[in-house]
Amino acid sequence: MQRKYIYANLEKLDNLVFAYGIDQSDFVHGIKRLPANLVSLVGVDDNEHAVNAHTGLNVINDENEIRRYLLQSHALPVKWLDYDEVGDLDFLTIGLVNDMFTERENDDFKYDSLATQEDFDAF
Repeated sequence: MQRKYIYANLEKLDNLVFAYGIDQSDFVHGIKRLPANLVSLVGVDDNEHAVNAHTGLNVINDENEIRRYLLQSHALPVKWLDYDEVGDLDFLTIGLVNDMFTERENDDFKYDSLATQEDFDAF
């Protein structure tokens, strides 16, 4: 466990999960099954995995490769989406993909102040 607190939020309508305070091992070993398909949201971060022509992002479609990818060390935070069929990626608009890349560029931004556990509790 990396931190003294865990924050997890499951958005039931969109099947979206935000989690802080756990590492990738905690996540991978804490879910019932791994996703069958994964698209990395950090851009093309390796030369081992295929690149989806529509999004320009790495895709991984093998459970063992997904497990290895999620558990290996990365230079940037691991951000990804799972999907059912490759055609689902066509629903990602260029605006959404650009927003994801913009957000990625903010990963190293040094904020003047960060939320504390008390801030999360008050929220």
